[in-house]
Amino acid sequence: MIRRTAAAGLALHGLIHLIGFVSPWRIATLEGFAYRTTVLGGAFDIGDVGARAMGLVWLGLTFGFLAAGYGVWRRRSWAVGLTSVLAMASLIVCVAGLPESAAGVAIDVVILTTVIYVAFHKSRSLGPTGRSMP
Repeated sequence: MIRRTAAAGLALHGLIHLIGFVSPWRIATLEGFAYRTTVLGGAFDIGDVGARAMGLVWLGLTFGFLAAGYGVWRRRSWAVGLTSVLAMASLIVCVAGLPESAAGVAIDVVILTTVIYVAFHKSRSLGPTGRSMP
């Protein structure tokens, strides 16, 4: 049950990343997520091309989190590693998208904390040969 909930949460987080794609590409207008060409709360102007490039990063994260959710659902060995890389990348992109992406920052911190816990728990359950202990 926990694994399936985590998989669904990762997939949902990925789908929410679509907001960062549709706004700069002007595919949709979403309340609270206006088109803008600045990052880090307006500190830097990256222009229209930069905004669209960031939109492509958001789109890539969408597909990445969907794949990670699938991997967790199917208990694939690569899922935890992929999730950690995606959460770190997402955290960077969400910080760049502040203040609108503040909730994403918090979610990425939760995901990273969970990945660290899972990795630590898994490593403690392995014996000196790298195999599961009885």
